[in-house]
Amino acid sequence: MLADEDSAYYHLAQNVIDNVDEDTLVTCGINLGYNSFTRGAKTIRQCESEKQFNIPWSLSLRLAEDGEAGRMERYRCIIQQGTELGIYTYLLCPQGDLTGCFALVEAYPDCAFLVFCQGEALTEDAVRQARQYHNLLLSVALEEGTKTVCTALRKAKLLYAVHVGYCPEGLEQVLDGTLLSRAEECRATFTFFYGTAQCTPAQRKAVYGYVCATRKAQRQPTAVMGLLCDNMFIDSIISDDACAVAFDTDGTLIRLPEGKRQDGYNIFQSSLYRILMETQPKQDGAPNYETYKKKLIQLGDEAV
Repeated sequence: MLADEDSAYYHLAQNVIDNVDEDTLVTCGINLGYNSFTRGAKTIRQCESEKQFNIPWSLSLRLAEDGEAGRMERYRCIIQQGTELGIYTYLLCPQGDLTGCFALVEAYPDCAFLVFCQGEALTEDAVRQARQYHNLLLSVALEEGTKTVCTALRKAKLLYAVHVGYCPEGLEQVLDGTLLSRAEECRATFTFFYGTAQCTPAQRKAVYGYVCATRKAQRQPTAVMGLLCDNMFIDSIISDDACAVAFDTDGTLIRLPEGKRQDGYNIFQSSLYRILMETQPKQDGAPNYETYKKKLIQLGDEAV
Protein backbone atom coordinates (compact mmCIF):
# COMPACT_ATOMS: atom_id res chain seq x y z
CA MET A 1 0.00 0.00 0.00
CA LEU A 2 2.87 2.35 0.76
CA ALA A 3 4.05 2.07 -2.84
CA ASP A 4 1.55 4.90 -3.29
CA GLU A 5 3.70 7.94 -2.53
CA ASP A 6 0.55 10.01 -1.98
CA SER A 7 -0.74 7.62 0.69
CA ALA A 8 -2.14 9.46 3.72
CA TYR A 9 -0.59 6.78 5.90
CA TYR A 10 2.76 8.52 5.52
CA HIS A 11 1.18 11.52 7.24
CA LEU A 12 -0.33 9.21 9.85
CA ALA A 13 3.08 7.69 10.62
CA GLN A 14 4.66 11.13 10.91
CA ASN A 15 1.89 12.31 13.23
CA VAL A 16 2.40 9.30 15.49
CA ILE A 17 6.19 9.68 15.60
CA ASP A 18 5.95 13.40 16.38
CA ASN A 19 3.16 13.26 18.95
CA VAL A 20 3.29 9.94 20.81
CA ASP A 21 5.72 9.09 23.60
CA GLU A 22 8.42 6.74 22.33
CA ASP A 23 8.08 4.35 25.29
CA THR A 24 4.36 4.08 24.58
CA LEU A 25 4.96 3.22 20.92
CA VAL A 26 7.49 0.55 21.87
CA THR A 27 5.41 -0.94 24.68
CA CYS A 28 2.11 -1.01 22.76
CA GLY A 29 3.95 -2.40 19.75
CA ILE A 30 5.45 -5.24 21.78
CA ASN A 31 2.29 -5.97 23.75
CA LEU A 32 0.19 -6.14 20.58
CA GLY A 33 2.70 -7.41 18.03
CA TYR A 34 4.47 -9.96 20.20
CA ASN A 35 2.45 -10.69 23.35
CA SER A 36 -0.94 -10.74 21.56
CA PHE A 37 -0.24 -11.67 17.95
CA THR A 38 2.76 -14.00 18.45
CA ARG A 39 3.17 -15.35 21.97
CA GLY A 40 -0.52 -15.13 22.87
CA ALA A 41 -1.66 -16.44 19.49
CA LYS A 42 0.52 -19.53 19.95
CA THR A 43 -1.02 -20.19 23.37
CA ILE A 44 -4.56 -19.66 22.00
CA ARG A 45 -3.99 -22.11 19.14
CA GLN A 46 -2.54 -24.72 21.48
CA CYS A 47 -5.36 -24.39 24.02
CA GLU A 48 -8.04 -24.48 21.34
CA SER A 49 -6.53 -27.60 19.83
CA GLU A 50 -6.32 -29.39 23.16
CA LYS A 51 -9.59 -28.23 24.72
CA GLN A 52 -11.76 -27.84 21.58
CA PHE A 53 -13.32 -24.51 22.44
CA ASN A 54 -12.72 -21.05 20.97
CA ILE A 55 -10.70 -18.35 22.74
CA PRO A 56 -10.98 -14.71 21.60
CA TRP A 57 -7.74 -12.82 20.96
CA SER A 58 -9.17 -9.84 22.91
CA LEU A 59 -11.67 -9.50 25.73
CA SER A 60 -14.18 -6.67 26.29
CA LEU A 61 -15.20 -5.63 29.81
CA ARG A 62 -17.82 -3.02 30.68
CA LEU A 63 -16.77 -1.71 34.07
CA ALA A 64 -19.53 -0.76 36.51
CA GLU A 65 -19.56 2.70 38.04
CA ASP A 66 -21.11 1.73 41.38
CA GLY A 67 -19.13 -0.64 43.54
CA GLU A 68 -16.37 -0.92 40.95
CA ALA A 69 -13.65 -0.69 43.59
CA GLY A 70 -14.99 -3.83 45.25
CA ARG A 71 -14.81 -5.67 41.97
CA MET A 72 -11.25 -4.68 41.11
CA GLU A 73 -9.83 -7.90 42.51
CA ARG A 74 -12.30 -9.86 40.42
CA TYR A 75 -11.33 -7.93 37.28
CA ARG A 76 -7.68 -8.67 38.01
CA CYS A 77 -8.57 -12.34 38.34
CA ILE A 78 -10.32 -12.25 34.93
CA ILE A 79 -7.27 -10.74 33.25
CA GLN A 80 -4.98 -13.24 34.96
CA GLN A 81 -7.16 -16.07 33.64
CA GLY A 82 -7.16 -14.44 30.21
CA THR A 83 -3.38 -14.20 29.95
CA GLU A 84 -3.10 -17.88 30.89
CA LEU A 85 -5.29 -18.62 27.86
CA GLY A 86 -3.23 -16.31 25.61
CA ILE A 87 -5.37 -13.14 25.76
CA TYR A 88 -3.15 -10.06 26.08
CA THR A 89 -5.44 -7.34 24.70
CA TYR A 90 -8.35 -5.90 26.71
CA LEU A 91 -11.05 -3.43 25.70
CA LEU A 92 -12.30 -1.62 28.81
CA CYS A 93 -15.48 0.45 28.82
CA PRO A 94 -15.79 2.34 32.13
CA GLN A 95 -19.11 3.88 33.09
CA GLY A 96 -17.56 6.47 35.41
CA ASP A 97 -14.08 7.85 35.99
CA LEU A 98 -10.93 6.04 34.88
CA THR A 99 -9.45 5.17 38.27
CA GLY A 100 -10.40 1.50 38.06
CA CYS A 101 -9.12 1.22 34.49
CA PHE A 102 -5.77 2.70 35.40
CA ALA A 103 -5.39 0.22 38.28
CA LEU A 104 -5.77 -2.67 35.83
CA VAL A 105 -3.46 -1.08 33.26
CA GLU A 106 -0.78 -0.69 35.92
CA ALA A 107 -1.21 -4.22 37.27
CA TYR A 108 -0.64 -5.90 33.88
CA PRO A 109 2.23 -4.15 32.04
CA ASP A 110 2.55 -6.99 29.50
CA CYS A 111 -1.02 -6.47 28.25
CA ALA A 112 -2.37 -3.86 25.84
CA PHE A 113 -5.41 -1.93 27.09
CA LEU A 114 -7.85 0.02 24.91
CA VAL A 115 -9.99 2.23 27.14
CA PHE A 116 -13.18 3.61 25.57
CA CYS A 117 -14.52 6.66 27.40
CA GLN A 118 -16.38 9.93 27.10
CA GLY A 119 -14.38 13.13 26.81
CA GLU A 120 -15.64 14.36 30.20
CA ALA A 121 -13.78 11.49 31.90
CA LEU A 122 -10.45 12.82 30.61
CA THR A 123 -9.91 15.53 33.17
CA GLU A 124 -6.54 17.20 33.61
CA ASP A 125 -5.82 14.82 36.47
CA ALA A 126 -6.82 11.77 34.41
CA VAL A 127 -4.61 12.85 31.49
CA ARG A 128 -1.70 13.45 33.86
CA GLN A 129 -2.19 10.01 35.39
CA ALA A 130 -2.48 8.32 31.98
CA ARG A 131 1.01 9.53 31.05
CA GLN A 132 2.45 6.99 33.53
CA TYR A 133 1.17 4.02 31.51
CA HIS A 134 2.79 3.02 28.24
CA ASN A 135 0.55 0.00 27.56
CA LEU A 136 -2.54 2.18 27.12
CA LEU A 137 -4.55 3.48 24.16
CA LEU A 138 -7.35 5.88 25.03
CA SER A 139 -10.36 6.10 22.71
CA VAL A 140 -12.62 9.15 22.99
CA ALA A 141 -16.27 9.19 21.90
CA LEU A 142 -16.87 11.57 18.99
CA GLU A 143 -19.10 14.34 20.31
CA GLU A 144 -19.08 18.07 20.92
CA GLY A 145 -15.73 19.03 22.41
CA THR A 146 -13.84 15.87 21.40
CA LYS A 147 -11.37 17.87 19.31
CA THR A 148 -10.38 19.92 22.36
CA VAL A 149 -9.91 16.79 24.46
CA CYS A 150 -7.76 15.22 21.76
CA THR A 151 -5.57 18.31 21.62
CA ALA A 152 -4.82 17.81 25.33
CA LEU A 153 -4.04 14.12 24.73
CA ARG A 154 -1.69 15.00 21.90
CA LYS A 155 0.14 17.57 24.04
CA ALA A 156 0.55 14.87 26.68
CA LYS A 157 2.03 12.58 23.97
CA LEU A 158 -0.60 9.90 24.61
CA LEU A 159 -1.64 7.31 22.04
CA TYR A 160 -5.33 7.82 21.35
CA ALA A 161 -8.22 6.98 19.06
CA VAL A 162 -11.71 8.29 18.39
CA HIS A 163 -14.72 5.96 18.39
CA VAL A 164 -17.79 6.82 16.33
CA GLY A 165 -21.15 5.30 17.15
CA TYR A 166 -23.89 5.17 14.53
CA CYS A 167 -27.57 4.30 14.57
CA PRO A 168 -29.99 3.58 11.68
CA GLU A 169 -31.09 7.22 11.58
CA GLY A 170 -27.49 8.45 11.29
CA LEU A 171 -26.28 5.91 8.75
CA GLU A 172 -26.11 8.45 5.93
CA GLN A 173 -23.63 10.59 7.86
CA VAL A 174 -21.32 7.57 8.05
CA LEU A 175 -21.57 6.55 4.42
CA ASP A 176 -21.18 10.07 3.00
CA GLY A 177 -18.01 10.66 5.05
CA THR A 178 -19.41 13.38 7.33
CA LEU A 179 -18.55 11.61 10.59
CA LEU A 180 -15.11 10.55 9.40
CA SER A 181 -14.33 14.15 8.44
CA ARG A 182 -15.23 15.24 11.97
CA ALA A 183 -13.12 12.46 13.45
CA GLU A 184 -10.20 13.32 11.18
CA GLU A 185 -9.99 16.78 12.74
CA CYS A 186 -9.02 15.09 16.01
CA ARG A 187 -5.82 13.70 14.45
CA ALA A 188 -6.33 10.31 16.10
CA THR A 189 -4.18 7.30 15.24
CA PHE A 190 -7.28 5.10 14.95
CA THR A 191 -10.92 5.81 14.16
CA PHE A 192 -13.28 3.05 15.31
CA PHE A 193 -16.84 2.69 13.99
CA TYR A 194 -19.45 0.72 15.91
CA GLY A 195 -23.19 0.27 15.45
CA THR A 196 -25.86 0.53 18.13
CA ALA A 197 -28.07 -2.42 19.01
CA GLN A 198 -30.80 -1.05 16.71
CA CYS A 199 -28.68 -1.48 13.57
CA THR A 200 -29.56 -4.34 11.21
CA PRO A 201 -26.96 -6.77 9.80
CA ALA A 202 -27.39 -5.09 6.40
CA GLN A 203 -26.61 -1.68 7.87
CA ARG A 204 -23.54 -3.01 9.68
CA LYS A 205 -22.41 -4.62 6.44
CA ALA A 206 -22.79 -1.33 4.58
CA VAL A 207 -20.68 0.50 7.16
CA TYR A 208 -17.99 -2.18 7.16
CA GLY A 209 -17.87 -1.97 3.40
CA TYR A 210 -17.33 1.77 3.74
CA VAL A 211 -14.56 1.14 6.31
CA CYS A 212 -12.76 -1.32 4.03
CA ALA A 213 -13.03 0.96 1.01
CA THR A 214 -11.75 3.91 3.02
CA ARG A 215 -8.70 1.98 4.19
CA LYS A 216 -8.01 0.85 0.65
CA ALA A 217 -8.26 4.41 -0.71
CA GLN A 218 -5.57 5.67 1.75
CA ARG A 219 -6.84 9.24 1.70
CA GLN A 220 -7.38 9.80 5.45
CA PRO A 221 -4.40 9.98 7.86
CA THR A 222 -6.09 7.74 10.42
CA ALA A 223 -6.45 3.96 10.58
CA VAL A 224 -10.19 3.38 10.10
CA MET A 225 -11.58 0.19 11.62
CA GLY A 226 -14.89 -1.52 12.20
CA LEU A 227 -14.67 -2.22 15.92
CA LEU A 228 -16.50 -5.55 15.88
CA CYS A 229 -15.91 -6.78 12.31
CA ASP A 230 -12.17 -6.13 12.33
CA ASN A 231 -11.88 -7.60 15.82
CA MET A 232 -13.41 -10.82 14.53
CA PHE A 233 -11.34 -10.67 11.36
CA ILE A 234 -8.15 -10.57 13.44
CA ASP A 235 -9.43 -13.49 15.49
CA SER A 236 -10.09 -15.50 12.33
CA ILE A 237 -6.41 -15.11 11.40
CA ILE A 238 -5.18 -16.22 14.82
CA SER A 239 -7.42 -19.28 15.09
CA ASP A 240 -9.72 -21.38 12.92
CA ASP A 241 -13.01 -19.89 14.11
CA ALA A 242 -13.87 -16.21 14.53
CA CYS A 243 -14.82 -15.55 18.14
CA ALA A 244 -15.61 -12.41 20.17
CA VAL A 245 -17.17 -12.01 23.62
CA ALA A 246 -17.83 -9.23 26.11
CA PHE A 247 -19.02 -8.99 29.69
CA ASP A 248 -21.60 -6.47 30.86
CA THR A 249 -21.33 -4.28 33.96
CA ASP A 250 -23.05 -6.92 36.09
CA GLY A 251 -20.71 -9.62 34.77
CA THR A 252 -23.18 -11.24 32.34
CA LEU A 253 -21.76 -12.67 29.12
CA ILE A 254 -22.62 -10.80 25.90
CA ARG A 255 -22.48 -12.95 22.77
CA LEU A 256 -20.98 -11.19 19.78
CA PRO A 257 -21.71 -10.30 17.04
CA GLU A 258 -25.35 -10.69 18.11
CA GLY A 259 -24.89 -8.46 21.16
CA LYS A 260 -27.25 -10.61 23.24
CA ARG A 261 -26.84 -11.12 26.98
CA GLN A 262 -26.61 -14.78 27.91
CA ASP A 263 -28.00 -15.33 31.39
CA GLY A 264 -26.46 -18.14 33.37
CA TYR A 265 -22.92 -17.17 32.46
CA ASN A 266 -21.48 -14.53 34.75
CA ILE A 267 -17.79 -13.70 35.04
CA PHE A 268 -18.21 -12.80 38.71
CA GLN A 269 -19.59 -16.26 39.46
CA SER A 270 -17.72 -18.56 37.05
CA SER A 271 -14.23 -18.83 35.64
CA LEU A 272 -13.43 -17.47 32.19
CA TYR A 273 -12.27 -20.97 31.25
CA ARG A 274 -15.64 -22.52 32.09
CA ILE A 275 -17.65 -19.80 30.34
CA LEU A 276 -15.66 -20.12 27.10
CA MET A 277 -15.68 -23.92 27.25
CA GLU A 278 -19.47 -24.06 27.56
CA THR A 279 -20.42 -21.19 25.20
CA GLN A 280 -17.70 -21.26 22.52
CA PRO A 281 -17.31 -24.90 21.41
CA LYS A 282 -15.48 -25.63 18.20
CA GLN A 283 -17.84 -26.03 15.24
CA ASP A 284 -17.20 -27.72 11.93
CA GLY A 285 -17.54 -25.37 8.98
CA ALA A 286 -17.12 -22.20 11.07
CA PRO A 287 -15.82 -19.10 9.27
CA ASN A 288 -12.05 -19.12 8.97
CA TYR A 289 -9.39 -16.68 7.79
CA GLU A 290 -9.85 -17.32 4.07
CA THR A 291 -13.62 -16.85 4.38
CA TYR A 292 -13.20 -13.56 6.20
CA LYS A 293 -10.50 -12.41 3.79
CA LYS A 294 -12.79 -12.96 0.81
CA LYS A 295 -15.65 -11.23 2.63
CA LEU A 296 -13.40 -8.28 3.45
CA ILE A 297 -12.39 -7.86 -0.21
CA GLN A 298 -15.98 -8.25 -1.35
CA LEU A 299 -17.27 -5.62 1.06
CA GLY A 300 -14.55 -3.19 0.04
CA ASP A 301 -15.33 -3.64 -3.65
CA GLU A 302 -19.05 -3.24 -3.04
CA ALA A 303 -18.50 0.05 -1.25
CA VAL A 304 -16.34 1.38 -4.08
